[in-house]
Amino acid sequence: MYQVAYDVSDRVLPLWVLGIAFGCAVIGVLCLVRRYVMVGVGAILSAGLLTGTFVWQSYQLIHLRKVLKSGKADVVEGKVRDFHPLPTNEHGSERFCVSDKCFIYARSTTPGFNRPQAFGGSIREGAMVRIHFVGNSILRVEIK
Repeated sequence: MYQVAYDVSDRVLPLWVLGIAFGCAVIGVLCLVRRYVMVGVGAILSAGLLTGTFVWQSYQLIHLRKVLKSGKADVVEGKVRDFHPLPTNEHGSERFCVSDKCFIYARSTTPGFNRPQAFGGSIREGAMVRIHFVGNSILRVEIK
């Protein structure tokens, strides 16, 4: 019997990014009012960049949820092999293969499952898994 270890439907939108963007916008406006133009413009540009990041991450998350819910995700099942954990310096990516499909993910830059073993991730060499995915994005991880 498989146990769900990760499901993209359980992820929440990254609202903290919007909070930081709002803070940057407020600081930017206050700096412009006080005639600190360069600081104000920089803060407002940062707010715009963070808002764009929020929109992009939200779009990706919503899209992945729809793919999983519609049943259009690809599924691979088998033993995890060629598992390469996140390097000890915590920079880089983790990767593994199941059957003929290989996955690579980085901690916070990959949409979908991206939790390395060192941070509580559930992927281990030799584990029996069922992975629902689209492209390289892992939507659901089930472990036996």
